[in-house]
Amino acid sequence: MANPVTSTKQEEKKDEKPSVLSGAAQTPAATETVKLPFEPNPFKIIKLPLKFIHADHSWNNRSQGALLFDESNVDSTSEERGIGGMVATIKARGQDDAVVVRPHPRGAKAKHPYSLVKGFRRFVAIDKIAAEGEDIKGPGWEDWTAKEPYILAIVKNLDEVEALIENAEENLTRQNLNPPDATRAVARLLAPPSNMTQTQVAEKLGKTQGYISKLGKAAKIHEKVFQAWRDARIQLTVDEIGDIAAKTDRDRHEEEYKKVLDAKAAKLANKGNRGQKDANAWYEAAKKRADTVGAMVGGLEASEAIVVDPNADESVGASVDHFDTHLHAFIPGVKKPAEGEPGATQEQRRTLATLLHGAYKKARTEGRAEQDAANEAANKGGEGKKGKKKGAVVAAN
Repeated sequence: MANPVTSTKQEEKKDEKPSVLSGAAQTPAATETVKLPFEPNPFKIIKLPLKFIHADHSWNNRSQGALLFDESNVDSTSEERGIGGMVATIKARGQDDAVVVRPHPRGAKAKHPYSLVKGFRRFVAIDKIAAEGEDIKGPGWEDWTAKEPYILAIVKNLDEVEALIENAEENLTRQNLNPPDATRAVARLLAPPSNMTQTQVAEKLGKTQGYISKLGKAAKIHEKVFQAWRDARIQLTVDEIGDIAAKTDRDRHEEEYKKVLDAKAAKLANKGNRGQKDANAWYEAAKKRADTVGAMVGGLEASEAIVVDPNADESVGASVDHFDTHLHAFIPGVKKPAEGEPGATQEQRRTLATLLHGAYKKARTEGRAEQDAANEAANKGGEGKKGKKKGAVVAAN
């Protein structure tokens, strides 16, 4: 049987709010409940307004400035690398892969109710497009405007450790991720709150334990040296940083780093001089080969034995682009870089195609002049011969 005194007190206090000091849970008023604009759903891609997203670049371990200038560390001819290339790609065809966000700890009450977990480069690129007042012209992006920009996103319920793992998975699979960023990404998983072992990190990220061990070793470098390593134009390898961290007292990390860096800079300078000599040698060899092949092809077309490009203006002949496209047909062994086989770089291919075209055009022009003179002489002599019969088409595929 219930105690009547206790029951009376409970009834009297039923409508009272519990004290903050009592430790009792407080139920918020109905008016304080605010739902998130989009509830977590790992299988659904949504159009999430940029204004709803908080992109913590320090959490991602890459400042926004570093992201914007990241393209200086990669091949400038690549359209798919660096923020500049990514901006151009998104403008032209839209965003290919969705970013990942998680609800902010304060939920819908936060100024930005979602925190960015994965896709910082895509976020910066789209934010940059909006800031410049540009449009995205890809299919399905007709409703996107610079005034109300959005990004394709997936909302996931992730705790801090899960978010760190998801972020590291993307960062460590990026082709142009530099060693310092890879080191910091792994260090965060090895440290609290994750406290993962190297074996666990390797399994989670699909990397070898040896690779994770190297990054963990480099992560023990002094913070000043880490920042210098990250910002340097000439970067030491993970192994070199790891050796400094393992073999040198912590207070001497900075001194040893400078010594190793200076030695590497001097070595690269010497290598650069040799590289220039190698480039000059390659050019001379390529020019000799291109002159020979180009002169032969141009002479054959002048005598109407072949047609190099059936689609070209007959009075002009094949273009440099045609020689570039079909370079392997003229000089076997020269492959396109995109074919994934060893071969000339795009710049070398273009140089070779230009040399070929120059020799071809000269031989074609001179050959035609000689042929015209021969035909004219033959006509005067009554022989009436007008050149040889047209033969096979070169580089038709």
